[in-house]
Amino acid sequence: MDLAHITHHHFSPLVGEHFVVTLEGGPVEASLTSVRVMGQGAGREAFSLLFDVPSAAALSQRVYAVEHETLGPIDLFLVPVGRTATGLALEAIFT
Repeated sequence: MDLAHITHHHFSPLVGEHFVVTLEGGPVEASLTSVRVMGQGAGREAFSLLFDVPSAAALSQRVYAVEHETLGPIDLFLVPVGRTATGLALEAIFT
């Protein structure tokens, strides 16, 4: 999927669904916990995605392979933003 054409509408119906994120230690199942519209960005609505991954290790911010059965594979720049009850929250921001 072309990142230039992705909107929050692609992800909003998928909140609560599982994705596979290939982290530094290998692929893990992640849950999309929220999609937040942040206003107007550079030519489109800016939005953020928040994923919850089961991880005890600290992860670096970088591009990770993310896959969903409907959307297919997408490379996203994910930033660890904090611990959750079940692991680690990772955020991707689209502007």
